[in-house]
Amino acid sequence: MTREEGVGWRSLRWRLGGVVGLLLLGLFGYITVQLAESLRAIGEAKQVAAQVTAVSVAGRLIHELQKERGLSSGFLASGGGRFQSELTEQRRSTDNAAAQLREVAATEREGAAIRAKVEEALKKQFAFRAEVDALRTSAAASFAQHTATIAVLFEWIDAVRGGITLPSLAARFAAYRWFVWGKEYTGQERATLNALFTNNQPLEGEVAMRWGAIARGQELAWREVLMLSDEETRAGVQQLLSGANAQRVEEMRQRARAQAAKGEYGVDPAVWFQGITAWIDEMAAYEKVLLERLERESRAVHKRAWWIFAFAGGSALFALAISIWAVVLVRSLLRRLAVARAVAVRLADGDLRVMPQAEGDDEIAALLAANQEMVRALRETIAKVVQQSESLAHAAEQVSATAQSLAQSSSEQAAA
Repeated sequence: MTREEGVGWRSLRWRLGGVVGLLLLGLFGYITVQLAESLRAIGEAKQVAAQVTAVSVAGRLIHELQKERGLSSGFLASGGGRFQSELTEQRRSTDNAAAQLREVAATEREGAAIRAKVEEALKKQFAFRAEVDALRTSAAASFAQHTATIAVLFEWIDAVRGGITLPSLAARFAAYRWFVWGKEYTGQERATLNALFTNNQPLEGEVAMRWGAIARGQELAWREVLMLSDEETRAGVQQLLSGANAQRVEEMRQRARAQAAKGEYGVDPAVWFQGITAWIDEMAAYEKVLLERLERESRAVHKRAWWIFAFAGGSALFALAISIWAVVLVRSLLRRLAVARAVAVRLADGDLRVMPQAEGDDEIAALLAANQEMVRALRETIAKVVQQSESLAHAAEQVSATAQSLAQSSSEQAAA
């Protein structure tokens, strides 16, 4: 390889370019990931904030259907003798909640399948009312029908939950979902014991199995709520589960367990219904609090994601500026190194006419300045050598002339 040839990938150009390129590639990769994650968080948080309204309306309809279920069970268990006026009034509240849900559903762009399923379930539910009014069905069948409709509404809520992947929002929504299930199990207990206290029969068979399953469901739901919640929510739920309404409900539960074998519970169904309804209404109020916190958290996530996006975008612009600066710097360094190399090559060829220009105050400028001093010193040395050579040549000529003169003189003296 000659002095004029490059050294391929082992050259300083390739090494500097490789190091700078890898660093910038890693930086841009990190920034790209941050931009993508922040955009996803922005979209998800915005979607959750928008769907909180739909979830709230669905929760309200679930609450009204739970009340209607309890009153229908008492109405059927009493053979139509009790809860008729209360049931009529409650149905109006259920209809209003259903109408509100339909309005919200009409604005949704996604979830056509679940919306159709909810609409079909509501049609069956409202048609079933005629069977209840005519006493052509049982309290157990009414319980099953209402519970099936509520289960479809839970599918609506689960459809929203399925689209949440951000940990902070997912945890809050999971806690909310289990809270609503805890309230639903309590609503099932209201309907079950309302019928039991109305007919005053022993607790046995299908009703006993159902109440046992409800109790296990309550225990699971409240345990999951407490496990998934933050400290503030956990404290609120614990207070809810140990408050005055909860204690009154527990007293009537104990009465039902104590008299389960023989009936005659001594609990007025209206008192039971009012007592547990007050507790469930307290749950419904706290359910709204949970939704408000979920909405606040989604807005906070949305805001944080925008800040991250702005920072990542600014970092991308800064990295781009650094990239341009690095390219310019490397090109400048390589150009000046090429100048220094060219000077060295010409000096090696004996060309002392070159005089490199040292610009700047960095190491390459120092190298070029040293080359300048070297060229200047070589010029001075060669000039001295030339001068001394000329002096030696002149002295040699004088010596030669003297020798010739002496030789001539000697010849003349010999001839004489």
